[in-house]
Amino acid sequence: MSHLFVKPSRPGLKVHLENKPGFLPDDGQEVEQTIYWVRRLKDGSVVEYKPTRSSRQTLSGTDSAPKSDKTSNKE
Repeated sequence: MSHLFVKPSRPGLKVHLENKPGFLPDDGQEVEQTIYWVRRLKDGSVVEYKPTRSSRQTLSGTDSAPKSDKTSNKE
């Protein structure tokens, strides 16, 4: 299933998370693209955004960007 990055459409707006307790963080979160989130987009409760690499928060709460291999080539 595809994912969206969404955040509340205005600061302080409380948007319930789907199928778990709590609210969508003000700075947004990655969510599965379900009918619930599509409805929130259409009713104006949330907006879709493109996160910066440093602020990316995923469903698991961790950065999903691949980690770089920090090995060096010594000669």
